[in-house]
Amino acid sequence: MSDSLVRDLSRKIRLACSHGPLLAVSFFLVVIVRLTLTFRGHAPVLAEIRRIEDRGLLGPRQHTVASIVWAVRHTSRLVPKATCLTQSLVVRLLLARSGHDSRIRIGVSNSNDGKFEAHAWVLYDGLIVIGGTDESVARYMPMVDL
Repeated sequence: MSDSLVRDLSRKIRLACSHGPLLAVSFFLVVIVRLTLTFRGHAPVLAEIRRIEDRGLLGPRQHTVASIVWAVRHTSRLVPKATCLTQSLVVRLLLARSGHDSRIRIGVSNSNDGKFEAHAWVLYDGLIVIGGTDESVARYMPMVDL
């Protein structure tokens, strides 16, 4: 095995070990939110986020914004149809639980072939943390912030 491959594998193992609990929670939430969206819509997830914020259930800032986004991106790959809305809701929920204020923005656009498209992304301190870049979401007209 080459040294670079060993170093890369070692780095990934250290990352997984140090962020294991966050990855497990992220995976669980991606599955739950995906199923909730399928059978009940987004309202129950938003209600849970509001409950966390209204009751002061915000936890200590044990996870950084970057680590939460990283965990959701990686675990979403394992869940079929974990769309931008699924990922945005999970990131928003985990950020709320870790004491970070954020919002989900939903925008709409027409695709190149004239079909209606919607997209969701999360803003934290005015910056997009998941769901694209300023350039990639510029084609969407913002409709609502959640």
